[in-house]
Amino acid sequence: MKPDLGPEHFDAFYHELHGYAPFPWQRMLAERVTTGEWPACIDLPTASGKTACIDIAVFALACQADRPIGERTAPRRIFFVVDRRIVVDEAFSRARRIARRLAGAREGVLRVVADRLRSLSAAAENEPPLIVTRMRGGIALDDGWVRDPSRPAVITSTVDQVGSRLLFRGYGRSPRVAAIDAGLVGNDALIILDEAHCAVPFWRTLAAIQEYRAARWAEEAVVSPFRAVVMSATPPEGADVAAVFPSAGERDRALEAEPLQKRIRAVKRTELALARAPRKPPKGEPGLRGDGLSDDPLVLDAADRALRAAAEGPRRIAVMVNRVATARAIWKQLLSEVRSEGNLAAADVVLMTGRMRPFDRDRIVRRWERLLAARESQQTLERPVILVTTQCLEVGADFSFDVLITECASLDALRQRFGRLDRLGVGQQTEAVILIRKGQLKGDDPIYGNALAATWNWLSEHAEVDDRGRRWIDMGIAGLEALLPADPSERRELLARLSAPAPNAPVLLPAHLDLWVQTSPRPRPDPDIARFLHGPKRGEPEVAVVLRNDLPATPERDGEDGIHPWIQAVSLLPPTTPEAFSVPLRLVRRWMMAGEGGAEGLMDVEGAPIGGDDPEPSGPRRHVVLWRGRDRSLVTSDPATVRPGDIVIVPGLDRVPEVFGDAGEDEDGRPTADIAEAAFQQARGRAVLRVHRRTLGPWQDDPCVQALLDWAEEPDRETEPGDLDEILRRLAGEPENGESRPLPTWLRTAARVLAGGCEIAPNPCGGYVLSSRTPIPVEGEIEPEQDAFADDDDLWSEAPGAISLTRHLEDVAEVARTYADRCLPERLVAPVVRAAELHDIGKVDPRFQQVLHGGNLLASLAEPEPLAKSADLPTSQRARQRAYELAGLPRGFRHEALSVQLAERFFDLPEDPAARDLVLHLIATHHGYARPFAPVVVDTDPPAIVAQVGTAAVAVEGDQRHGWPAAHHLSSGSADRFGRVIRRYGWWGAAFLEAVLRLADWTASSNAARQAQRETVQLVAAGGER
Repeated sequence: MKPDLGPEHFDAFYHELHGYAPFPWQRMLAERVTTGEWPACIDLPTASGKTACIDIAVFALACQADRPIGERTAPRRIFFVVDRRIVVDEAFSRARRIARRLAGAREGVLRVVADRLRSLSAAAENEPPLIVTRMRGGIALDDGWVRDPSRPAVITSTVDQVGSRLLFRGYGRSPRVAAIDAGLVGNDALIILDEAHCAVPFWRTLAAIQEYRAARWAEEAVVSPFRAVVMSATPPEGADVAAVFPSAGERDRALEAEPLQKRIRAVKRTELALARAPRKPPKGEPGLRGDGLSDDPLVLDAADRALRAAAEGPRRIAVMVNRVATARAIWKQLLSEVRSEGNLAAADVVLMTGRMRPFDRDRIVRRWERLLAARESQQTLERPVILVTTQCLEVGADFSFDVLITECASLDALRQRFGRLDRLGVGQQTEAVILIRKGQLKGDDPIYGNALAATWNWLSEHAEVDDRGRRWIDMGIAGLEALLPADPSERRELLARLSAPAPNAPVLLPAHLDLWVQTSPRPRPDPDIARFLHGPKRGEPEVAVVLRNDLPATPERDGEDGIHPWIQAVSLLPPTTPEAFSVPLRLVRRWMMAGEGGAEGLMDVEGAPIGGDDPEPSGPRRHVVLWRGRDRSLVTSDPATVRPGDIVIVPGLDRVPEVFGDAGEDEDGRPTADIAEAAFQQARGRAVLRVHRRTLGPWQDDPCVQALLDWAEEPDRETEPGDLDEILRRLAGEPENGESRPLPTWLRTAARVLAGGCEIAPNPCGGYVLSSRTPIPVEGEIEPEQDAFADDDDLWSEAPGAISLTRHLEDVAEVARTYADRCLPERLVAPVVRAAELHDIGKVDPRFQQVLHGGNLLASLAEPEPLAKSADLPTSQRARQRAYELAGLPRGFRHEALSVQLAERFFDLPEDPAARDLVLHLIATHHGYARPFAPVVVDTDPPAIVAQVGTAAVAVEGDQRHGWPAAHHLSSGSADRFGRVIRRYGWWGAAFLEAVLRLADWTASSNAARQAQRETVQLVAAGGER
């Protein structure tokens, strides 16, 4: 029996987590949501600790853990969502701290909370009670929250990532996993939109989805809590005033804590200045001394002011602007100055934009986070730090600065920026200036519209003028509050005029959902979801861009087997999230047409419009790989083939074009374009190394690297396996002369792991690719990614050892029952379990069994019983194609289609027509196909099947099979059944039922693979053979 837990325990929970008491508003909100619904809007000032909503959501879920799912109002999955590219994810860091404390709790309220969270989950007792992850790119299939539908989870992400998954069109995701994504985001989920004034379209879309999840839109709704909450000091127009927290009557009590009052009362005296190119300072005085690298007066003025501030001693200086290009220009100007002779400000100059790859961004943040973090007593600086950034630092970063130089923006954006100046209100001496270009005084800004000029005029009207004619205003919370009208309606009207325009989303209709729910194949027309996330005049879709140097810059022809060498090379080292730039689709298309423009308009707000006209091609079109998995990728130079969310592999670049983003530097300060191995280690927990002159060239002066390259470039010589191991061991070790050598950490780590045994595959673009057989620890606490574009067969039909079909079906049924018992109404448990018992019976086809043995017919015939998994399944595209040919298995064969045919004819199914439909639908869709149409497969000569699966016997002649309607044929009933299931359980309900079965399949397969690995390790340790 679980110990009681209620609102009265929140103070103790919070104190055990953090060592201090919660703010009054946090206590009040916890009391509200542990017993009832979440408010629609949370209206609190900046720096009031709003990320504590994560603590509150976790606590509320624990309080309600013993309620039936239909009565719970506290969702199991908590999404914390922002509408811009953040470089620091304070919400993720906080959630991870909470998860760590809960996992280690041995007593007290934390232990009670942890135990109650575990009671919701199918995970083992030694597993963490709370999963924490972040979706910051579309490439990965995260191994945490996506793997187990029963686990309580906190996911930090963006509007694009969460919204696209919710609408069945996950950016950067395979259509095969769309139903899983939509099912998990659309059920048992709390979506908190942080500072979401610009995310109003998504908020309105979420409101419509809440309506479409209601029982009247499904014959048998799959009931679970689903709630969207917006956190904003400017509640969206149309928000129910009664659903805003805190209410007008609660506000004073909610904010009465002294630490909060210090932040609210902090004075932030700020100059309002028209940007001007500065004069060169006299000798011995600080300022901009060298030639201006830009003709933008705001760039020069901001750089000059930053240098003057830095000359006054070790201070934290932030320069925040509205465009990525402006930030780059200021950063370059400052770097030129601080590195020049005679410079008076020896400062560290750091560029942070949301247009960095996650790998580069994390490296920079790790270096500077502690020095810039908001603390009552900040760490002492040795010299000034000038951080040049964009909107990406408006939210998410718990940083505090002494000096703020900002470009004018809308009032809501400026309030966020000034929340980073003396963030805790500790009374430190601060300086601030708001700069504006002359052309911005009346212009219509692409993001801020007329609000930028209106904000400047309003601030100017309320500013004080000193004896030198300079205008000053207090940008503190209380200072601005005093200038706003007391009348609520006048206040709302003014804030609406001074805030960034909030576009409406199009009206979401059932017809849209009927189209989006069709994921395989996608229908035409296929409505653009970007409009429903960012509004009709924004919604600029993006793609993930990955750079690979081992691919030659000029295109090659397909190989003799019809497979392009570039695709083969990428399949040996698939792309991962940390190495991907997020780039607007329109800019990538321009770049493919030999254009370079457009980067000057980039912002760090999701969905921001891209200005300018698309240029006429100025040279040969550039070729790229569109990575959609081993079997579906293509090489193209046609920009029209690139779709929103695609993964675009760009070959042969030594530098990163500014149109893609800002590249980081390696450990020696050199810009890096291709970071595939380092990113793969971080994301997948495995070592892979391309032994190729272009990828290892920067370190070829090292004798061990040169020896490795020599080995790869002389493949005809006789080389013992031990020779490669010896080269790798020397590369991983310290130099023999005792001197350190400039080899990056990832390279030495890869060499160390690979020296213990590795797979060696020829790279069709030159050299070899070495892959580790054993995992390596993944940095931090993030579980390794899987390749979201690998078909489920790729992921789970291969295993360290053979696994019988009977055992696999039993394993999956057991996990499915566990998941269904915890996540579904009781009436739906039995159909899900029955589908699990039958989902893979189509693997008894003799040709499929032969493929599982690598195409070896004799080996498949010698197997005593049908297999579900095999260590002999070919992993390379070429070898797998050869195995299919040897077995005579038709191209595109889907074993789940045969599973449906066999289940209908040889196995017991529910008598109830709706339950029977559900069982067959779950079987048909358990690899993401047949939604609504199965792939076309021409199978003219299917063989007879005689097999025993558990206690059931299957015997059918080939002629009989040939007479059955093909799964792709309308007469099979597959598409009609899909429509009936959607109408009965709803768009997201049906998707969640599919997710429960598919995740059970993945979990059971993963558990079996890990068990086989453990047995192999034990055998090796005992002196047996691998």
